[in-house]
Amino acid sequence: MELQLGDNGTCLGHYVLNATITIWNVKPMPQILPPAGFLHPSSPLAIEPISMRIPDACQFTGISRSTLYLLISRREIEVVKLGSATLVLTESLRKLIERRRQKSLQCE
Repeated sequence: MELQLGDNGTCLGHYVLNATITIWNVKPMPQILPPAGFLHPSSPLAIEPISMRIPDACQFTGISRSTLYLLISRREIEVVKLGSATLVLTESLRKLIERRRQKSLQCE
């Protein structure tokens, strides 16, 4: 059913709509961007970093910070300390996901 509105905002048809619309001053939702340096895989400029910081690794895998640290403590994810920075190896994250994927396929 297509509704047409008249000059005063009422519906032209079988039903008459009298409504007040309030527009609140709402901040726009933040856009979730990939970590710095990540481009779409089909991009000719896409270069995957060999390591990333903890927040980027969480976003890259979709796991929480505490889960990431738990996996690091279990030595399931390889990290490198460079000064005060903890760098997570990208290949280590890929291998973790692949191992977990294989386990879930075996359980089915």
